[in-house]
Amino acid sequence: MEEEFHAIIKLVSGEEIFSLVMVENPEDEDPLLVLQNPLMMYMHSSGRSQYIKVKPWLDLTDEDIYMIRLSKVITMTESKNEKLIAIYDNFIDDWAKGEFLAAGKRPGIDFLCASTPGDGFLYNVDSFAMFDVDGSDKEAGQMLLAELIVGKNFQKVFNMNKGSIPARVDVALDDFDPCAHTSAQDMAASNSGGSLLPSYAHGMALRGAQSGAITDVVTAHFNSDMSSGEAVQMLANAVANSM
Repeated sequence: MEEEFHAIIKLVSGEEIFSLVMVENPEDEDPLLVLQNPLMMYMHSSGRSQYIKVKPWLDLTDEDIYMIRLSKVITMTESKNEKLIAIYDNFIDDWAKGEFLAAGKRPGIDFLCASTPGDGFLYNVDSFAMFDVDGSDKEAGQMLLAELIVGKNFQKVFNMNKGSIPARVDVALDDFDPCAHTSAQDMAASNSGGSLLPSYAHGMALRGAQSGAITDVVTAHFNSDMSSGEAVQMLANAVANSM
């Protein structure tokens, strides 16, 4: 089973989480569960009213995807509770399109997606880095993680929920919405025209030192009476000093 579903999960640690789940290699003795944006939800009462408090499963990381073995789960129940799913969707959607979809709006009908003016296309890619580890079992685990992340099925499931498009260009977009099709077409055209570039704003174009130097000068320029000529010279010096 490689279909995604929302589930309430009780872990052996005692934690209860709500997450979008996909089971990888279900025929294995101890299959791998891929958890997308797992959340912890708490029911609170205040007078006569009740409300649900939501927080990320892990506070000290901003990762979206986690993987655990089924053996770490006491019980897992698929949830079709529309209220819980709506709360989940509203919490994790960090793009405007996700907010529209959570509100029941339809792409191409209730709202439109279009490229910014110009012929270029700036991309931002979720990136994963792995450390050197000792032991063939740990290396195999890293290879499995990498294989799952770049797999066609995962690329489809993740991006359809994220509101983005797959990093792989060979993933079929038949089930994606019109916004994704427009974005993919624009990216392909920009790539063919030589104007596909990494995003500076998202840390894809430059190393941190150079990016920080540029941001500092731009911020100073727009918040002072510094002339454009002075800003250009300061920018050149800042970048040179950061190398």
